[in-house]
Amino acid sequence: MKGNWVRLIVVLLILALFPFLSWYYLQRGIDYRLAALEELEEIGEFDWVNTYDIRDRYIGEAAFQNRYVIAGISPDEPADIELLKSRWTGLIEQFGSRDDVVYVSVVDEDATDLNMAKKLLSEVFMESNHRNHYVVILAQREIESLQSKWLSGIEDDKLESPDKFLVLFNDQGKAVGKYNYMEEARVARLVEHLSIILPQTQDRRDYSDVIRERL
Repeated sequence: MKGNWVRLIVVLLILALFPFLSWYYLQRGIDYRLAALEELEEIGEFDWVNTYDIRDRYIGEAAFQNRYVIAGISPDEPADIELLKSRWTGLIEQFGSRDDVVYVSVVDEDATDLNMAKKLLSEVFMESNHRNHYVVILAQREIESLQSKWLSGIEDDKLESPDKFLVLFNDQGKAVGKYNYMEEARVARLVEHLSIILPQTQDRRDYSDVIRERL
């Protein structure tokens, strides 16, 4: 008889604690994402040079309308290009099921090893077969013009080397974050930020939906 009482008490404790623990972990998740969301701020706006990518696809501004864009300028060092390639591959693996996310690699036409950059970055498409990954070759002046718009809200003396970061744009064309892809932690933060601001699909709700309702 005593054993039955003990089991009953244990069951009642579990029933009493479960809602509290569920609420606690839900609240912690919401608080964490709210803190991450506060890191996002408008630092520029998307701009583009209508051109063809290395697969001869015409890429106009329409390709980016109402979409979330991750854009970066290709570095010049082979090891850095390899790293950027791996970052793109990881990002596409993470968000490849989304048609509303676009990936843009910009390569300087005067790059020291232009052919290598084209080869490695085009391999990202071959490996992932993602139609929203564009690799374009532009003149230095065009790249500088894009950068001046993308990061217009950042003072020049606070800018990192332009070929060391990725820029995240929301679906309104506003740059909301920049991330040094040389640092794995910053790329992970990019993933978190994009996950938060992306709308959910198929009527699925998560912490991000709750956060958006609070804003």
